Amino acid sequence: MKPFLAALVSVLLFLSALIGTLELTKTSVAQNPPSYSGVRAGNYIPFGSSPVTASATGTTTAITATLTGAANQNTYLCGFSIRANATGAATGNAAVTGTVNTMNFTQFTAPLASGIGVVEEQFNPCIPSSAINTNIVVTTAAPGSGGAVSVSAWGYTY
Repeated sequence: MKPFLAALVSVLLFLSALIGTLELTKTSVAQNPPSYSGVRAGNYIPFGSSPVTASATGTTTAITATLTGAANQNTYLCGFSIRANATGAATGNAAVTGTVNTMNFTQFTAPLASGIGVVEEQFNPCIPSSAINTNIVVTTAAPGSGGAVSVSAWGYTY
């Protein structure tokens, strides 16, 4: 029976040491999240980048949200959201400029009685600006008479 108890004590000591190692690893990871290919874990922007956001509201005319460029860095657009309504339904084109090519998105403006029109895009990977220190601008369509419109854009500079 003694060899069995000695083996059991040995296994328990091994497991205790293993659990202690796992706790140290868990604490280390919590304090220093791992990166994958130079990207922050759980956040798809590179280390050393700076998050940027822009938002605007308006009434009857087109409005813009501008992600401002930074010296010696590209600007990246990760997504945008446009919401609009007006007295009557309308359809127009929202545009994203400052990228290699202008990107156009059909924007529906809902009539007041039926809710709100939504255009929402997310880009993975995020879309870079056409050059260093270049703004990326999201411009809405004009909602028209009795309108309300909002636009938000998010990304980073790197």
